[in-house]
Amino acid sequence: MAKPLWGLGLALLALGVAAPAAGQPCLLRADLDGVVTGGAAEHLTSAVQEAGERGCQALLVVIDTPGGFLDATRDIAKAFLEAPVPVVVWVGPAGARAGSAGAFLVLASHVAAMAPGTHVGAAYPVSLGGEAPDPTMAKKVENDAAAFARALAQQRGRDVEWAEAAVRESASATADEALEKGVVEVVAPSVRALLERLDGRVVRVGDREVTLRTAGAEVRPFAPSLRHRALGVLGDPNVAWLLMMLGMFLLMIELYTPGIGIAGALGLFLLLLAGIGLRLLPVDAGAIVLLVVAFGLFVAELFVVSHGLLALGGIVTLAIGSVLLIDTDDPEFFADASVRVSWGLVVPLAAAVGAGTVALAWHAARIRKRAPVTGAEGLVGCVGHADEPLGPDGGWVRVAGERWRARCTAAAPAGAAVRVVAVRDLTLDVVPIETEVR
Repeated sequence: MAKPLWGLGLALLALGVAAPAAGQPCLLRADLDGVVTGGAAEHLTSAVQEAGERGCQALLVVIDTPGGFLDATRDIAKAFLEAPVPVVVWVGPAGARAGSAGAFLVLASHVAAMAPGTHVGAAYPVSLGGEAPDPTMAKKVENDAAAFARALAQQRGRDVEWAEAAVRESASATADEALEKGVVEVVAPSVRALLERLDGRVVRVGDREVTLRTAGAEVRPFAPSLRHRALGVLGDPNVAWLLMMLGMFLLMIELYTPGIGIAGALGLFLLLLAGIGLRLLPVDAGAIVLLVVAFGLFVAELFVVSHGLLALGGIVTLAIGSVLLIDTDDPEFFADASVRVSWGLVVPLAAAVGAGTVALAWHAARIRKRAPVTGAEGLVGCVGHADEPLGPDGGWVRVAGERWRARCTAAAPAGAAVRVVAVRDLTLDVVPIETEVR
């Protein structure tokens, strides 16, 4: 009887210890670090649902984004507006930004906060030339985005004029400026400080008011799925471009040294990953053509003696195509100009690919200059012996362990040593070794 009582006592003790923890308030945390894409929208939408199902006090979204696609941003904002729990957006840590499309997410949150040293805004669609290629479509998208920003600001009681200026005039604000203008409600240097300042704040969620109890609350991370993580990495322009370059170079190696196909298979796999990443970004079709042309020039360098001129043309074409790869003229792409392939990556890698191509071409040229060592042509220069007397009418010789038909301009007796000087229609032209010109 003692054992059951002892076990019951331990169980009751465990329940007593766990009871306070079970009553501890919690927040679910989801991070948005990078371009706003469809994958990011899926992740944050799932986080909103998960926060409601877990009964958390709120969903905390930590943002550091240069912006992204307007459609994905609308999906996230819609999820925030319909969230069953308060959504708190914190732009942080110091140095982070809610650029372009990220500004809409700040406006859509129930509580907006920023860390010192961060900024928000500049939500006008990026364009290399300052204008979208279709002014009518660009104006239509601008008006629609401005109305979207105004609606979000009105819904959350924020500065409507600033929200519209962020779209039409690329207005931006630091943390202190945003607090002064009523764009955000809190400036906090850390998540823990933010939770202390949110404690006791009343937030309207739908048709009810919720009082936040966040002081000392447990912050539970909502990790993205493997799929969302992969899409987040592949959606980085630099990663997608790097995978494409490595894939092309491996295909070049496969063309230069055809074998069991390991380099070719790996190259095709990397190109497939690059294609998945580029589908998440606005890509300029002309830039893709330039990259293909660059690849063609590199391949041509392997088979044409151009003394590096084709490789140089490939380097220049590759650099131009890489810089133009991200189509920032897309009016649906609200992102900072930083969303592009970095020059710091393009220049050294383009030079490395060019140098590697020249090295392969030089090696190929050396191989082409070597005398054949196999087949009939490989017999030229070999020494054999006459099986019978030789003359202009021909006879038989044994060379490299094989019996060949041969012609000899000078008479040679049976058993004489001869050297092969040419191969004509599977007949060897030979000369006696003692008559060779030295």
